[in-house]
Amino acid sequence: MSTRTRDGMNRLHRVISRALDVLRVEGREDAATWAELRRLDGYVLYAKSTLDLLDAHHRSEDEIVFPFVQRNGAVPGVAELTEQHAAVEGAVAALRAKLGQLAAGTMSPKAREAWRAAVVALREGWEAHVKAEEAVFEAHLTGLPAEDDQAMAKRIDKHGRAHAGSGAVMLPFILFNLTGADREDFEGRLPWILTGMLIPKMWKRKWGPMAPFLVV
Repeated sequence: MSTRTRDGMNRLHRVISRALDVLRVEGREDAATWAELRRLDGYVLYAKSTLDLLDAHHRSEDEIVFPFVQRNGAVPGVAELTEQHAAVEGAVAALRAKLGQLAAGTMSPKAREAWRAAVVALREGWEAHVKAEEAVFEAHLTGLPAEDDQAMAKRIDKHGRAHAGSGAVMLPFILFNLTGADREDFEGRLPWILTGMLIPKMWKRKWGPMAPFLVV
């Protein structure tokens, strides 16, 4: 059964999973990322967008989704998920602290390897976290009354706009990290002014450096 809240949260999981994979692959020592200044600029923006989305996504879960799931009492597994969020927050902060050096192009090979290793570690922890989280969503966000589902989805959308950074960067980042049915569904929910004008034309200057890492 389709549930907008559950499906939307799981879709963001797939965006973040792909983004972490891209950061890992494009951060290899032999990647073109380190040799081309424009590509490095795009990689840095892509990395910042990944971290911004991950932060905002977890905040929406902590502030909106988990309280709703536990509205009638504690739910097994949620406390552990919240603890995992704290661990992810620390990993994200450590990566974010390296963005300035990354952007300046002054990272030594050893520092670049440390960056990639941190991304790999975050990705590995993320995999287990998402599996446990989606099991909770499946159990508690499936079959919701349409009114409750729509209201919570709208709250999450509003929260994301407030906390995920510039829409001119974040919306293309999400859209172009999706493929197949995920992409069609997400794009279909956006007004034409975004998909036909703002994203491909007026906002391109802002998100364009990320294009080599996106499915445009």
